[in-house]
Amino acid sequence: MAINAGNTGTFNFNTMTLGNTVTSGGGIQVASGTLNISGLANIDTTSGVGISQSGGTINFTGGVTVDTTTGTGILGTAGTMSITATAAAQTVNATGGTAINLSGVAATIALDSTSSAGGINNVSLTDVTGIVGLGTGALSGATGASFNVVGGTAAVSYSGTVNNSGAFSPALNVQSRLAGAGLVALSGNLTASGLGVSLNNNAGGTVTVSGASNSFTGGGTGISITAN
Repeated sequence: MAINAGNTGTFNFNTMTLGNTVTSGGGIQVASGTLNISGLANIDTTSGVGISQSGGTINFTGGVTVDTTTGTGILGTAGTMSITATAAAQTVNATGGTAINLSGVAATIALDSTSSAGGINNVSLTDVTGIVGLGTGALSGATGASFNVVGGTAAVSYSGTVNNSGAFSPALNVQSRLAGAGLVALSGNLTASGLGVSLNNNAGGTVTVSGASNSFTGGGTGISITAN
């Protein structure tokens, strides 16, 4: 389903199921206008993006489940995104790709779980504002930083496990955060074979890593703090 650029209207849907088995086929694409989905949205793709937003406003109030084999679960490059159901499932699972990749998005997101076993980053948030709660889950297999937060002021939380086996890529990277930035809180266990946590060039904000058993081994730096 696509709402292309140039639309200024509001589009309302209830329950929605999108199963796209075409290799590069995606689920929901929004470039402008307002999309409201009040029922549960089930989205399955192979290598396509589950939810893609380049503008406009998306509101999921009845729950959303995104499952992709090698694609990106949620990709946003602009606009306003809200995922706020309280009584239905809200999950993102990317078997071999990135779960969440947001840049320049105003977000109000409260997922129950976020999992990824691939991609450059499992989760990437760049210049995001608002609140991003990603629930529990498991992140692994990223070739870069597993959990990557760059710029922006969003308050970010995740209670799942994070594992990075790269020699130089961290489990958690937080950099260039702006003054007045919200809390970045990871409460699950973090494990890394090289660099564990990297905090670089942040003008504001607080970072907490409170897992009961964090493990940073190998030849890299366990925790790197530079120019904060």
